[in-house]
Amino acid sequence: MFCPKCGSQVADGASFCPACGNPLNAMPTRSAEPAPNTYQQYQQPAPQYQQPAPQYQQPVPQYQQPYQQQYQQYQQPYYGYNPQAVQQERMANLQELERMYGYFSQKGAEYDEYDAINTTLDEYDKRKPGLLVWGIILFVVGFITLVSLISADYSSAGAYIFMIVWLLGSVGMILAFIFGSIARGRHKEEALNRLVELADDLHYHYVNYGDCLVGEEFTNPAILQTIANNIQSGRANNITDSINIMFDDAHKSQMEYAAMETMYSSRQAAAGARTAAVFAAANFFLR
Repeated sequence: MFCPKCGSQVADGASFCPACGNPLNAMPTRSAEPAPNTYQQYQQPAPQYQQPAPQYQQPVPQYQQPYQQQYQQYQQPYYGYNPQAVQQERMANLQELERMYGYFSQKGAEYDEYDAINTTLDEYDKRKPGLLVWGIILFVVGFITLVSLISADYSSAGAYIFMIVWLLGSVGMILAFIFGSIARGRHKEEALNRLVELADDLHYHYVNYGDCLVGEEFTNPAILQTIANNIQSGRANNITDSINIMFDDAHKSQMEYAAMETMYSSRQAAAGARTAAVFAAANFFLR
């Protein structure tokens, strides 16, 4: 070992330094064993911290369940749409429509006759008095012409015979319209009476069905089939939506028909204008 004062080498176990006389008994002897590694001591956690407490190892049950329910809620489709419920509603409506179709098809002939009578009545209402108008016009023209011939002392017997035939023909047109109107009125009254009978019969049949999901005006088997087709094709999910689609389709058909009539009228007007222009040009060059 060495003297801490002068640095001279001193034998182990000596009490004083032989060089400077510095006492060496106060010097502590070094131990052969190394000092404990404090880094390793702090590196290892204390036993009580090595394992987490049991109460923190598992989540608390009362907090775990609400979060799971909230997650499942967000997994559901938005706006309350449930495809399974919609499919069940569609199938239930189709089954009910099939049941209604089988019941109301028993009166299929009555429904067809009811529609045919309504079509006939519409034709009666649309009939115009063209025969009467032309008969009156021809009679007035013939009468004025005959009076003019008599006033002018026209001596041709053929002209008088022609005008008399003219007047008789115009009178025949007027009488034909009158008698035809009387006959149509009688047929129309019979059709109305039959229509009332059919309406009563179909209404009684509708009441006997019980709780029906559609109105009486939609119980025609052809209409029921259209309602079912809209649901089967996916255009509607229930009977109400299908009926609304039927009204929309009917409105579109009417609009398309009106547009076609307008286009046809425009083409006729354009063709008439071209024909008039051709005739005007021909007259100009043929002068």
